[in-house]
Amino acid sequence: MWLIFDVNYLLMKAVYALHKANQMYGNLEQLLNNNIEKYTVLNKWDKVIIVSDSRKTSWRKEYLNKYKENRIKQDDIDWEY
Repeated sequence: MWLIFDVNYLLMKAVYALHKANQMYGNLEQLLNNNIEKYTVLNKWDKVIIVSDSRKTSWRKEYLNKYKENRIKQDDIDWEY
């Protein structure tokens, strides 16, 4: 059995949670690691795959018509961090 992580989803979830708690800087990497570890210990996986979109065109847009259509990018979050 495989475990596939969508790191973009985990990253967005972590950024919004940390921003809301005013803990963005210094805690992002640890929160991502904690999320991945939380699921990897649940089973003896044959493979753990971590996927991410690139800055180029996402493969998802080709297969999912409304991918990220409703996502709102908050202006008060430092997206370059």
